Amino acid sequence: MSNGIFDPLLNLEEQYYNEGYEEGKCDGKHAGFLEGKQFGLQTGYQRFLSIGILRGRLDIWKDTLKENEKVQRHLNQFETVIDNVPMSNAEADVEEFEKRLKKAKAKTKVICSVGKDNIPVKVYDDQIDLKHTEEVIEDVGN
Repeated sequence: MSNGIFDPLLNLEEQYYNEGYEEGKCDGKHAGFLEGKQFGLQTGYQRFLSIGILRGRLDIWKDTLKENEKVQRHLNQFETVIDNVPMSNAEADVEEFEKRLKKAKAKTKVICSVGKDNIPVKVYDDQIDLKHTEEVIEDVGN
């Protein structure tokens, strides 16, 4: 004997479970996309802010240290390092970005030393501390 009109009631719990699962999956996919996008924007901002700060310093140095040929050579090398930084998230490009940022920070120290600029350079996640010329000379003797 079959109760045809009441059969759907027997599967009501499973039906609601499946509906809730599908809604949760759809909402989770959307929320995950938004969270990933926000994280990507934040990370990209943090990484490229450092390059932007260094680029700004380069522009200032190019204008203020025109007469020193040695500094100009270092500035040209510095510009080569920070220009055309890879922007993709591929593993090789991320590694290249990190390598260039490290080189740029080192070149910043050289330019500040040669150009006698003792103002510390603050990048987003770090500060490039500079020693006064006298301190560097004293360190060599030790």
